[in-house]
Formats: sequence, structure tokens, C-alpha cells
Amino acid sequence: MRLGDRANQRDAAVQRVAFRFYDTALLVETDSAEFLHIFGLMYRHFQVDELTEADLHFQILTGSDNKYGQPVLVLDGDVWPLNLPALVRDGVVFEMVLATIMRHIQSHLLIHAGVVARNGEALLFSADSFHGKTTLVLKLLQYGFSFLSDDIAPLSRHDRRVYPFPRSLRIRPGTLSLAGYPVITGEQGIIWRNKLLLDVEELRPDCIGRPAPIGHIIILHDDTGHSRLRQDEETTTYALTVVIDRADPQFMLALQATPGLVTLAVAEREGHPQLDMTVTHKADAVAHLYHWSHTCRVFIIELATDLPEQPEFGREPRLETVSKSGTITHLLKQFKGSHQSKLFSDAYGGSSTRLYVDLAGMVKNAQCHRLRVGRLDDMVALIDAIAR
Repeated sequence: MRLGDRANQRDAAVQRVAFRFYDTALLVETDSAEFLHIFGLMYRHFQVDELTEADLHFQILTGSDNKYGQPVLVLDGDVWPLNLPALVRDGVVFEMVLATIMRHIQSHLLIHAGVVARNGEALLFSADSFHGKTTLVLKLLQYGFSFLSDDIAPLSRHDRRVYPFPRSLRIRPGTLSLAGYPVITGEQGIIWRNKLLLDVEELRPDCIGRPAPIGHIIILHDDTGHSRLRQDEETTTYALTVVIDRADPQFMLALQATPGLVTLAVAEREGHPQLDMTVTHKADAVAHLYHWSHTCRVFIIELATDLPEQPEFGREPRLETVSKSGTITHLLKQFKGSHQSKLFSDAYGGSSTRLYVDLAGMVKNAQCHRLRVGRLDDMVALIDAIAR
């Protein structure tokens, strides 16, 4: 079933649902049955019956009969007008809520990575998007590994273990068959933003593992050069396509100061402004975009790079040992809390050095590897050998 099929459903009265993400208690208040349905599916393992006190309070009010007089998203007191109803259905609000939660968590250091475990040790797979983390994690479940996460690895600052992050999987077309599972259609599950939303335990019952120390860190890389637009002796540039809800003058002016900006063109996609950019510093450019979107209250509807939908799974994979210091530096680039997070500002006093030292302590006993993405069965064999 597609979520858009629920768009004409009459929303119920305002409902309140509670969740707990590690040290952060969240209260969601909404009049949108559609939002509540999909958010509950995504984070059902985090839902709690009640809260004595909430650390974060979110409101998603899609009607105009509220104190704001219009549809709004209220993120812990920060009000964003919802000028387009599709912003809720198409996922922008979901991503903003999750980003706010991650900026609030202090008990765990959140890393962009997939995680499985076996024999009491966790294996962490770190990579940018479109490197096959979800596909690899699903394949490893068939070989006796337990599931902790396919996208976000929460490293506890208390016991230095990696904890499960059992958000529903967001599965791209072709992933299930590639990983050796029966295909599930939209009639059998929920299709959201052209991806299948699926609880991992629907594929492998009771597969969610317990917190475990990190035994291995594996950096996935695909050296086919898909993300590289142009390379000469001095410069490598990357493509960014950004769709926004409106061309706010202050936001458009701020684009000219994007770090590493090489070219910028403005077009239109389905009635929305589309920004086609090339930059030399992708991470800094993305951070700049999100900073100014928040400042100007501009919704980023879509942000995409020139990466392919799937990595190259047809080659021979190659596993090699890499240095601990280089691995830690790589993980820091995958830090999900951002430098605007309470963890960075409060726990680490805004010091990147303190963050580095704490992360180094969490992974000090781990073995570090780099794995070139290739044939899935061969990748699993290499991983299985080091995990024995």
C-alpha cells in the first residue's frame, strides 16, 4: 500500500504518542493519522506506553484550526510553517524530526554505519549511502549474524558497546532479491518514497541482537568512481541536486557562499525550485545548505548526489587491513549528531579532540579493515572468516 493512498483519509483529533531514544524521551503530538501511522511503523521498537517527562516535544499540525492558524511543524518550540501538505507525506518532516532527535542524544555517539553481531562481538560497516550496507547486512543475517542496525550505529559512552537501532528498513527496489529474500510487493507492505518499509523481524524473526563491543570495523568502498564528476591534477568536483519548497531571497543569496562552489544553476521540478550544483567540498556544502535552510525556514525536499542506486556487486571483493587512526578519522566524518548537537557542545565542550579521544577509546580493541564492494557471497565469506 502506498502512503499517498491514505492522503484523503480524514485525520483524527490530536493524538499523543511517546517514544524513547536512549537518553532522550520524545512526545509526538499530531492531528495527522497518516504521519502517526508511518512514524509508528518506522520506530515501533522505540515506542513506550507513557512518559513522566519529555525531553523533546514535537507537533505536526496539518489543519489550520490551531493556535498558529495554519499547518505547522513545531520542533521543540521551533515553528516551521508547512506551506505544502506533501512535505509531511513525502518525508521531509520525518527526516527533520530524526535529525533533531539525533542532535539531542548525549548517551550515545551516533555513527552512519550498519552493524551485525556474532559470538558476542559487533561488526560495524561504515560507508556513504549507496555502498550496499543494507544489502550486506540482510545477507549476513542468513549466515547466523544478528541485526543491530543497517544505517545508524549508536556507540554507548557508558559501557562502550554498540546498541541496536532497530528502525524499520527502507528497502530500494531489487535489494531483497539481491540479498536472497522473497520479494515483497506494495500490496503486501508499505511503499514510502519509492522504498519498502519493513521491520527486519518480518524477514528474520527474533534477529535483533544485544549490545556488543566492537570487534571489527569494516570501511566499505566502491572504487568505480561514480561519485567523481571530474578529476584533474588539482580538483575533484561533485554534483549535488537540491529541491527546495521555495526560493527564499536570503537562502538563494547564501548559496553563493557555499564552500567549494564551482557552478550553480536554478531550474524547476514539479513546481519546486531545483538547484543543480557542483562543489569541491561535498560535506561542507551539505552542512552549509542545512544551516541556511534552518535559518531561512526553507524545506529541503530532496538532496541527491551523483551516486548510483546500487554499488558494483559484480567484481571480486578485496579485504585489507587499515590503520586504527585512519579508521577513527573516517568514523568521525560519519558522525550523525553534527557539530550543532548537544553531545558535541555539552559533553565534549565543542572540542573535536575530545570527541576523537572518546571515539578512540570505544574502538581501541577493534580490528580495522577496508573492503572493496564486490560479489555478495564472496564478501560474506571474507567477513565470516574474520568473525570466527
